[in-house]
Amino acid sequence: MPAVRDSNPYIENLIHALGDVGWQVAFSSRSLLWKRLVDAGTRRTVVHVHWVQHFWAHRNSLRAVLEWGFLHRLLRKVRSAGVPVIWTAHNLVHHESHWPRLERFFMQDFLGLCTRIIVHGQGAITELEHFLNAPVSPKTRFVPMGNFCGTYPVNSTRDASRKKLSIRPDAFVFLFFGSIRKYKNVPSLVSAFRRNASERDVLLVAGKPREDSLASEIGSRADGDKRIRLFLDYVPTAEVQHYLLASDVLVLPFADILTSASAILGLSFGRPMVAPYRGCLRDLVDAGVAIPVEGPRVAEISEALQRAKTVDLETMGRRARHLAESWSWDVAGELTAQVYEDAMSEDLADKRIL
Repeated sequence: MPAVRDSNPYIENLIHALGDVGWQVAFSSRSLLWKRLVDAGTRRTVVHVHWVQHFWAHRNSLRAVLEWGFLHRLLRKVRSAGVPVIWTAHNLVHHESHWPRLERFFMQDFLGLCTRIIVHGQGAITELEHFLNAPVSPKTRFVPMGNFCGTYPVNSTRDASRKKLSIRPDAFVFLFFGSIRKYKNVPSLVSAFRRNASERDVLLVAGKPREDSLASEIGSRADGDKRIRLFLDYVPTAEVQHYLLASDVLVLPFADILTSASAILGLSFGRPMVAPYRGCLRDLVDAGVAIPVEGPRVAEISEALQRAKTVDLETMGRRARHLAESWSWDVAGELTAQVYEDAMSEDLADKRIL
């Protein structure tokens, strides 16, 4: 839980991977959780929480406190019944957090209710401990986010994709791809690109902005620059390949990040990256598949874009694809199941996860 299923294939891939190693997965809302645990009876069960911040993401602080209180009591009841609580740490706080100090308190309290914490990168552990002001290493386990190799159709080529997107063959193409939210810092990327871009440079921005005001700001920063191609809408599954194949570098100019599915998508297409040295993206910089951005400011992003044109992108791309292939969903499913087994004391035949 929460019972979230969206266009991101992460959850569906995880469900299938866990099924392959013998785990039955059932989505649960908070209100139905206890009933599901009762129905599970003597079967081995864990509660696996993902985007926990969704439960208290309210503009009204009193509502947020009440929602957390309800969840806190429920999870204490679950733990008292001997059922482990597993949390995958996708975010530190809700990306559009209205009450960051209050949310920090919620997360510190939630941490005490977790049996195990799953992170998708070793770099996330340091950020978690700093944010929560508490040690998490003893209960934290690394499980890679499974790759997207084969998730999206790939029946085009670099040249064909560039022709489809009206990009000249000799252009140097920077790409931002994914849903556009404030923390992803896309307006600053547009300004950074314009600062030093040459005539043959192209910036592709593909994804749907969360707010109309964000789309307007991006358009204003681009100011009609023909080197900047804006595709500010949802990208259909069959079209994803064209943006990745046409690009030379995937740029992730995030002001704040812990885990990024866009990064895994880039790896899966063998794309080198420009990314901040934060959260799980630290691992990609350390692995030599990403060029680090020193900070979220325009000048810092611009400097990293310029560096991207001076490195061996072909070698970085091969390294990226190899890393993605090593992070298969089979591996992710097996390691997640090991976390469940590690968290449980029972040894019954049937297995179930909520």
